[in-house]
Amino acid sequence: LAPDFEINLPEKVTLRSFSEQNKPVLLYFMATWCPHCANDFAALSEIYPSYQDDVPIIAHSLDLKEKETLLNNYKKRYLGLESMHLLPGKESILRSYGIRYTTTKYAIGKDGTILYSGSGELSKDQWKVLLEGLKNSQ
Repeated sequence: LAPDFEINLPEKVTLRSFSEQNKPVLLYFMATWCPHCANDFAALSEIYPSYQDDVPIIAHSLDLKEKETLLNNYKKRYLGLESMHLLPGKESILRSYGIRYTTTKYAIGKDGTILYSGSGELSKDQWKVLLEGLKNSQ
């Protein structure tokens, strides 16, 4: 099972809340200065609008210095990713997932089970396969 977490922004975001809604989640660890993350978000923004109702995305900064204002401005660069949660870094979350690299992603099924984890840029077609698999997961 994926480690649960809670971050309080204007709204409380927990991983558990998505399981309670019977929704899978894509958890993505990034930084605004990462060119590979920018490439991932550019590819993802082209196809994500078709999946946004079925597969929420939580992007979490691994740079603990990146604050909410910077992250919100960064997200505005990517039309199509408006519904993505972009969260400031929290050391306990990074530790519980053993995060060392940007572009690390976890595909988490509706029951909270980790279905896939990996890092590196994905093409638009690879994103489509990953999101389709999550959408149709049990």
